[in-house]
Amino acid sequence: MLKALNMQLSEDMRFKKEYVAWLKSQLFEYSPKMNETIAEQFAYMLTNRLTFYKTIETQVPALPKFCLRVFGAGRIKGENRKF
Repeated sequence: MLKALNMQLSEDMRFKKEYVAWLKSQLFEYSPKMNETIAEQFAYMLTNRLTFYKTIETQVPALPKFCLRVFGAGRIKGENRKF
């Protein structure tokens, strides 16, 4: 996650501007250590969401299947899809 975040920050100035503004709104300062913390927390959040969804999926058969698509440089997008 950290590698993908750092790559996105270096390649997409609009994303970086919005990310830094978001950090400031949360009373955090932009720094490599903060980026590491954000990436770590995002990984925990994604794991929890995926675990929750997969648990619900066993109880609700009509629920669309969850899949993760990995884009270049490890960028990840979660989607609900019917197969």
